[in-house]
This record gives sequence, structure tokens and C-alpha cells, in this order.
Amino acid sequence: MIEGVATDPENPVLRDLANRLHRHQLGALKFAQGAAPAEIADVMRTLSADARTEPLGNQPLEQLQRWPHIRLFPQAFDQLELTEDGAAKLGNHQQPGESARGACGSDSLPLR
Repeated sequence: MIEGVATDPENPVLRDLANRLHRHQLGALKFAQGAAPAEIADVMRTLSADARTEPLGNQPLEQLQRWPHIRLFPQAFDQLELTEDGAAKLGNHQQPGESARGACGSDSLPLR
């Protein structure tokens, strides 16, 4: 997603960036106005490092905020919530074992 809009899943550059963020256990990357080419290159070089040894998302927050115009954000699954039709909580409208149907007609619920 870029500025809240879903990107083309077939775009090889964005797909690779999303995979790298996922391997590093990062949920988001934010560029602020004024990011210099050297700063962007340093972030990309950092994301290119092997995530198997120490994912960036496990590092202290100050390590993820070492660039003046670019921020990396660790994954935050503790803030996710299952909803039905984008409004009501699952527990209020569904019994255990029932099939859940999301707003798009799929068999999964939207995350918010």
C-alpha cells in the first residue's frame, strides 16, 4: 500500500521491497520530504542485509529512526483487530465454527 492505495502485486520492484520489509519484520517504511539520495541508498542497503541473522524489526526503535527523513516501523500485530463488514467485532456477531464472510465476499475478515 502506498498512501493507503493498494499497489499492483505484479510490480517486481514493489513486490521485492514488500518481501524485504516482511523478512526484516517491518510493517511500514515512510519517506519524508527532503530525503537525500545518499540517505535513501543507505536505507536500501540496510534493507538488503540478510534478515536471518537479526531482522531490523527486532532492533531498538532508535536504530530504526537513525535517518533524518526516513522511518522504518516494526510490525505491530498487537494493534490488529478482526471486524465483520468493517464495523462490528467478530465476537458480537458470530458463533465459533461459523464461516466468516468479509466485506469483499471472501472467506476472510478484513483487518483494521
